[in-house]
Amino acid sequence: MRFSRKDLPYDTRNADDIELITQTTWNTTIVCVDSLAKKGLYTVANLQMPYGAFAQTLGWGNAYQCKANNLVSNVFEWLDEAGEFYFDKSAHKLYYYPRAGEDLEHATVVVPELEKLVDIEGTDTAHRAEHIAFEGLTFAYSDWNLNEADGSHGRATNQGAATLWAYAEEDWHGNIYREYDVGPAAVYISSAKDIFLKNNTICHTGNDGLSLVNDVRDVLVDGNILFDLAGTSMLIGHPQHMYIGDKDSDKGKHSDREKYDPQTEALCQNIRVTNNLFKNTSRLFWGDPGLMLFAVDGMLFQYNQVENTPYSGLSLGWGWWNFNGDPDSVIPNAPAIVTQNNKILNNRFLNCITTLGDGGAIYTLGKMPNTVISENYICSIGTKGVDASYHIRGIHVDEGTQNVYGEKNVIDIDPQFACIDCGDWGKKGNNTWLSTYSTSGLYTTTETYEAGTKITDSKTVSDGNWDADAQSVIDRSGLGEAYRARMAKTDIQNAESIVSIPQAKPNIPLIIGLSVGGALLAAAVVVAVVVGVKKKKAR
Repeated sequence: MRFSRKDLPYDTRNADDIELITQTTWNTTIVCVDSLAKKGLYTVANLQMPYGAFAQTLGWGNAYQCKANNLVSNVFEWLDEAGEFYFDKSAHKLYYYPRAGEDLEHATVVVPELEKLVDIEGTDTAHRAEHIAFEGLTFAYSDWNLNEADGSHGRATNQGAATLWAYAEEDWHGNIYREYDVGPAAVYISSAKDIFLKNNTICHTGNDGLSLVNDVRDVLVDGNILFDLAGTSMLIGHPQHMYIGDKDSDKGKHSDREKYDPQTEALCQNIRVTNNLFKNTSRLFWGDPGLMLFAVDGMLFQYNQVENTPYSGLSLGWGWWNFNGDPDSVIPNAPAIVTQNNKILNNRFLNCITTLGDGGAIYTLGKMPNTVISENYICSIGTKGVDASYHIRGIHVDEGTQNVYGEKNVIDIDPQFACIDCGDWGKKGNNTWLSTYSTSGLYTTTETYEAGTKITDSKTVSDGNWDADAQSVIDRSGLGEAYRARMAKTDIQNAESIVSIPQAKPNIPLIIGLSVGGALLAAAVVVAVVVGVKKKKAR
């Protein structure tokens, strides 16, 4: 990578802490610098390997873009605005630019060290961790140093919270996502049953908030607040869950790379998620949906509020059409049905898809029998005035989605965007949408509808003057009254959006330096907040 020397100094300190980020329509890719060198009028950034190479193997335009605009972070000379900080690991010194009114003589400085604050994992499907309850607790300030491969770091993926951990072929469908895993979460649960989480708070995370990853069943998640999260707020399932027990099988390529052995792999089942607030998610990893639900059987998602997500609000399902068992699918005559019997009811989605595109407040993938998406209120999706080519939808019914029933969803969206995208996006169909209320009359972003889709009794209300039935859906959506009162009493910080990127200034004002012990910060070189992010154009 070549940058103008006036944009990126070649002799800045700790070059291997610098992160380079490129953005596509629905994703971001992060690679890290190994070293900087001067070459004529340019600064040459050499990438950490092998992860820098991993990130350039992705398909669908998601590879790291060497010739595109880059976001560059962790450059000492750009520490120039209140609230920013920089950790000089070589000098064991933390620099902080104080905000107005802050007194560092009496400040509390939190330095995250743990990637998982709580890690619950049983042994196998016959020996799960069980009967565990968390109530009224706060889990805050986890860390994550990105994916690591042979000493190199980065975060690359084709979509969502499935991150690349090894060299992968471009066709990730054919490999059944076997080079992809999920990252850590503040509360991470696998191989467990009878788990109860009520009235807790999860916030200020270095990656995900709450993850139910593999073989987690009989769970209640009720009345919790999850906010200010680097990644997705809640994750269920795993990208390798297209088939269960397929390690060392004849299914697809490289089955020896499956993460879970047959005796440990199982779907997540019977998950109740009710009356929770998911707010300000994916603040570092914009391509993560507010909630990432890869595979789950028997989930009830009801009376929740999802607010402020740079990409989709909730993503349900995985695998696209590529696992429907057709002759041209990855495994012919062996359809994968791992996401089924789920209900998304009476939820409120506010201010989703604020930064990226090609998504929906609710986004679906793959065949999902007995799925119900009804009486949800979706409002303020996308940015008004954004080109409709970004394909922003209230509900995006994407590739392979089948057997979904939706009724009485109220969708307040810019009329240029589709309220529900029922277009021909790849072997989907047999989906029914009844009595949809929307400010947009668009039901496709393509020229044709997918076969078998039924749209009945839809009501377009251009001025948002809802009738009594629609208003009743709005009033009953989101948090219950008692939960709203609790949320109102909670101090939920609205941290500044990382989307607002200031330009670099040539001079650095006086910075207060705090000398701290190297051992304390050694595990937190990449802290849970992007610092001093500047937009620079690669040459």
